[in-house]
Amino acid sequence: RIAMSNKYFRLLLFATILVLIFEGVFRKFFGGMGSVVIYFLKDLLALTGVFMIMTTSISKVGRFIVQKWIFLAIAMIPPISLTATKDPFLLIFGTKQYLLFVVMAVVAYEAFHQMTLKELKRWIFRFTYFVVPTTGLVLLQLNSPETSWINSSVGGDNLSAFAAGGKLRVSSTFSFVSQYCMFLNVS
Repeated sequence: RIAMSNKYFRLLLFATILVLIFEGVFRKFFGGMGSVVIYFLKDLLALTGVFMIMTTSISKVGRFIVQKWIFLAIAMIPPISLTATKDPFLLIFGTKQYLLFVVMAVVAYEAFHQMTLKELKRWIFRFTYFVVPTTGLVLLQLNSPETSWINSSVGGDNLSAFAAGGKLRVSSTFSFVSQYCMFLNVS
């Protein structure tokens, strides 16, 4: 195992958060195959995290999280096996959704555990700058017709069925409204 600077874990986490923030708008803009590539980019980043964890020396807490992750994977064998008998595609997608992204807990811990509180606050504060473009996009969405590409789903469908009081529930740069709400709460 090699020793890896925590800055690489921070870079991976930063890249993952950026992808999560801007995934929805990029998927709408590029559409088709570009949308699929962008969707799976976060999977590639999570797999990079798995590789980093497997090839580097990680902290005791990181190893503890990995042990719990392995336990979770073992506990998932019965439902995964049942799913395999019903739908092989769902088997792959569901397993990925439930097990792959746990790695980001280890990545986050490895990124931050040696930081001072001041450094951590500065790192987190950088994400508050993204409130400006995401809020600008919300204003654009609210002032654009329901049929505008900016107000469509990632698949291009009209979202007017999700309007309330004549206004769309906007998602800004995110794929879903709840993601935007969570981002605002954290920021």
